[in-house]
Amino acid sequence: MKRLLVLLLAVSCCFVYAAKKSVTLGKPSEYTILIPEKAGKQEIYSANLLAKYMEKIYKTKVPIVQEGTPVNGNVISVGETALAKKNGFTAELKPQGYEFSVKGKDLFIRGGYPGPLNGVISYLQEDLGCR
Repeated sequence: MKRLLVLLLAVSCCFVYAAKKSVTLGKPSEYTILIPEKAGKQEIYSANLLAKYMEKIYKTKVPIVQEGTPVNGNVISVGETALAKKNGFTAELKPQGYEFSVKGKDLFIRGGYPGPLNGVISYLQEDLGCR
C-alpha cells in the first residue's frame, strides 16, 4: 500500500511539474497584456500589476490593451476576455479561485472575484520568481 501511495505521489508531482513548465512563455517583448473590452477594476489592476513587474524583471515594457484593439504577437489575457471564451476557456470559477490556461503561445489568467489578481500574483511568484 505504501508503495502505491509513493508511486501516486511521484506521478502527481510529475504532472504538476509538467503543467508548471507549460506556463513558461517566450520573450516578453513578443507579448501584449489583453483585458476585456469592459474590464472591471480588478482586471485593470491585475493587468497593471503584471505589466509593472514584467517591466522590472525583463527591462522591457509590455503594453496593456483592451479587446477591440489590434494586437501583434502573443497575448497574456487577464480576466474574462472574449478571446478566452473563443478558445474554450469558459468554466465558471469559484470566488478567489483562478485558472491558468495555455493555448499555443498565449496565456490566459482567469478567475472569480478576485481571481484574476490571485492568478497574476501566483504567476509572478511561482513562475517568474517574484517575492
